[in-house]
Amino acid sequence: MHCLAQFAAAFILLALLALIAQGEEPAVPVRQPLPAAAELNKVEAAVQDVYKADFAKRDDASRAALARTLLRESADQNNNAATRYVLMRDASDAALAANDVATALAALDAMAAGFAEKLSDLRLSFLGNAARRVTDPRGAAAVAEAGLRWMNEAIAADDYEQAMTKLAPLVEPQVSRCRDTALQTRYHERTKEIRGVHEEFLHAQASLKTLQEKPDDPKANPAVGRYFCFAKGDFKSGLPMLVKGGEPALASLASRDLAGVSGFDDKQKLGDAWADYGLKHQDVSRGCMIRSQFWYLSAMKEAKGLARAVLMKKLSVLPPGPDFSLLKEMWGQTETSERSGGVNGPSDDLPQTPGLLAGFEYITSPWEGRNKIGSIRPVFVTEAGRSVGHYHPWAFPEAKAQVIEAKPGYAVGAISVDAGDRVFGIRIRFMRVHGVVLDPDDSYDSPWIGSQGTAKARDFGGDGRALVGAHIFAGGDFEGIAIIQLK
Repeated sequence: MHCLAQFAAAFILLALLALIAQGEEPAVPVRQPLPAAAELNKVEAAVQDVYKADFAKRDDASRAALARTLLRESADQNNNAATRYVLMRDASDAALAANDVATALAALDAMAAGFAEKLSDLRLSFLGNAARRVTDPRGAAAVAEAGLRWMNEAIAADDYEQAMTKLAPLVEPQVSRCRDTALQTRYHERTKEIRGVHEEFLHAQASLKTLQEKPDDPKANPAVGRYFCFAKGDFKSGLPMLVKGGEPALASLASRDLAGVSGFDDKQKLGDAWADYGLKHQDVSRGCMIRSQFWYLSAMKEAKGLARAVLMKKLSVLPPGPDFSLLKEMWGQTETSERSGGVNGPSDDLPQTPGLLAGFEYITSPWEGRNKIGSIRPVFVTEAGRSVGHYHPWAFPEAKAQVIEAKPGYAVGAISVDAGDRVFGIRIRFMRVHGVVLDPDDSYDSPWIGSQGTAKARDFGGDGRALVGAHIFAGGDFEGIAIIQLK
């Protein structure tokens, strides 16, 4: 009877919406203009009528189930644009009311991808709705993580007004409500950093304007170059400006960097040169340290024996914990390990913004006398905080998911995988993070998840290079995995 009722409800909904949007062709999967308010109101009335009983339920489980149903229905391209938009919007609202922030964000992403509505406006509206609807501290933490990520994206685009005037006032109440002291500390430290970068941005404004008229100006170039390199950590943009004037020693160092070097010795020497410059110029010491670490890391893959130990000591001068400025510099320079397990449906899973692999969410199920890992998704730590990847191969109820995740200051440094035509068990070695280097001498092992490993288990990683994602193979089951590391 339940299935019949669902079918009837879906049939009624399609009939009502067909009457509302007579003659409208099915939408194509491109960004559509935002439908007119009158049309949206008609569709909203129809949706509320068809799902009246579901909207009347007030417990979180029912609201979350309704949100997933509406979001799933919104993906049907046979629905017209107004229908899909309303279903996405209602899915987001219902999910927020259920403290299911992951589904609410998925609906927001769908709206941004499907409609030509300004992304910044969608995000502000989302945060405003969250302030009214989210009551659970865990949900507040998830909203705060998303808001902090959006603030960082705005800063990357030099939109300080969006970050600090519009987003921050909506994010901060969620930070206060979340009861997560680590997140609260990170938020306040980040906003302090943003204010400092903003001051540098304001100081560089006159020089930025000068460069619009005089691209080779010898005074404006180094001023803006210092802002990009040492305030924003954007050496790709800043180094070409530093060579065009200013202090000769810095211009010469930037020129060496731009020319590039190869081989262990030359890379280490260039890293040393940046470190020495930072020691002599405290106002840019952190930026110089980041650049020195970049070249030390580049040399690491060629280092062996004592030379590798020396480099590890130089890399460990960074305080414990991830350095996301350095990670941004290295982002994209990755390699994928060999595969363990099956071959169906390979896909890369990396964080949306530079981050480190911190663990997995997963479910297990029995298979031929032992457990297998039926579905899995990676967990990452990014500048904005915790984020999760995609489900492989299928979504599972949040309540049934188990989590294996690094404690603060650590990340996934190596994994052992026991697999045949599917993955039966995984064990993780977590390592202390220094910048983007993992310390094998400061590590701990997780228990096996799924089934206990056998002699067939294979090991991946473990050499101190950061793991940033996973290459996952999934058909009907989670069948295989490879790791993605920084080179």
